Amino acid sequence: MNKLANNIFSTSQENLQSDTTYFPSDINALRDFLINCNENSIKVYPISRGYNWGLGASEPVDKSCRVINLRKLNDIHELNLEEGFVSIGPGVTQGELSDLLIDTEYMIDVTGSSRDTSIIGNALERGITYKGLRVESVIGLEVMLPNGEIIHTGSTRFNEWKVKNHYQHGVGADLTSLFFQSNFGVVTKMTYRLTRKKKYQVYIKLNFHNEEKLFESMSSFNNLIKYDIIDSVYHIANSQRAVNAMLPEIYRNENVSKKNIQRLLKIALSSEWTSSGILTADDKTVLKYKIKKLRKSLSSYARVEVLTQTKLSFLQKLVKSFGLSSFYAFIKCIRSLMNLYNGQSTNIALGAVLTNDEYKESKNLSEQVEKSSRGFSYCLPLTKLNQESAEEMVKTIKAICQTYELDPSITLNPISYMVLEAVVSVEYDKSQFTKAHNCIRELQKTLNHQGHISYRTNINDMDLYLEKGPYMDVLRSIKDSFDPNAIISPGRYLPEKSS
Repeated sequence: MNKLANNIFSTSQENLQSDTTYFPSDINALRDFLINCNENSIKVYPISRGYNWGLGASEPVDKSCRVINLRKLNDIHELNLEEGFVSIGPGVTQGELSDLLIDTEYMIDVTGSSRDTSIIGNALERGITYKGLRVESVIGLEVMLPNGEIIHTGSTRFNEWKVKNHYQHGVGADLTSLFFQSNFGVVTKMTYRLTRKKKYQVYIKLNFHNEEKLFESMSSFNNLIKYDIIDSVYHIANSQRAVNAMLPEIYRNENVSKKNIQRLLKIALSSEWTSSGILTADDKTVLKYKIKKLRKSLSSYARVEVLTQTKLSFLQKLVKSFGLSSFYAFIKCIRSLMNLYNGQSTNIALGAVLTNDEYKESKNLSEQVEKSSRGFSYCLPLTKLNQESAEEMVKTIKAICQTYELDPSITLNPISYMVLEAVVSVEYDKSQFTKAHNCIRELQKTLNHQGHISYRTNINDMDLYLEKGPYMDVLRSIKDSFDPNAIISPGRYLPEKSS
């Protein structure tokens, strides 16, 4: 198997040749390296940590690039727990910041990915967390241009402004958004608004009666978001996704056979589609009102279960006392997934992309992903949060994957009013690389045509989003201004300049 086929979806810097990846030790080393590359027209591909799994990881779009891995720029420049913000470098992981905030009133809104992933890297890709969109919490950026100059965006460019760490927009034209999913400069610092924890919360589990009821429930989710009953992202998973997410973690923590775990999950996940989420409030009366409204809105579509950490803790102790190890591990897994909503990052999601034994036996799971015998790739469409759009999107996904004889793991995430995300993951043996990639590409092309357009894509399918016209012409002129020698991430969300 060639290098590209082996690494396209899961390779990090450890698998690249040592002379193609540069690890700057600090901002000055980065500046010197970048200036040298700019003066000598050497193409570079900056990454935060290289864990953009399922979409290319650390592999450049243009394979002639030198990779710049920024993991050593891992300073937490300022953590202000009085005002609720943090300034961090690209090497800071969500696990590190999650641990720092665990006993405070604030949290970092995490994704379901690894503890080792970069907060900045994910934010620049417009990643979606358990509370919503990371970009909405970004206050400002520090960016190094190819000539070594540094600019600050938003209000952070006014060093004496008393609200520079809170007011996003600055004065006049603001450049912050230009550096999301672009190739104009290297982001070296981000100021980010922390999320305040609510005083009370309950965990909601939904078992949908059938797939049609799931689609019918979309308008109810929309109203629950519209009227602020739901203030987090509910994860609605098909049975493939739910089993893939939970089985490895249960197997890792208890000496239970996989057959017994599968039997347990079949009982616990008794429908084709299940959902998890939370309800939060600072007042018990408000929380009770939210529970009542959610039950009323969704009980005709799904069986609604309301759980608390206290109840789960009691059940966990009870089953342990009876020696029911598989049930004990199942509840432990549920509690860990629930804590993602509290900003407690985990590695549970990596169990879905490793073999069960790899996940159970490996100490450094993020590195093990790079060595795994399995591959995986993502399709990430957004569509309207209503019955018609959800049904068309899911049925298209199933039909296309069936033609490739691949079983998709699907999660539907109502992320905001009128907006539904689908996370479609195809896991495969690495010998099936070409088939899997062709499947993902066809998924994107077909869903894009139907209006379910992916909000981010993998390094091989950038061309699907590079339509000719005035918009790309304007982006090209901005690129020429920031990066006249076109050395930074050529081909990334922008076509290369014609010769």
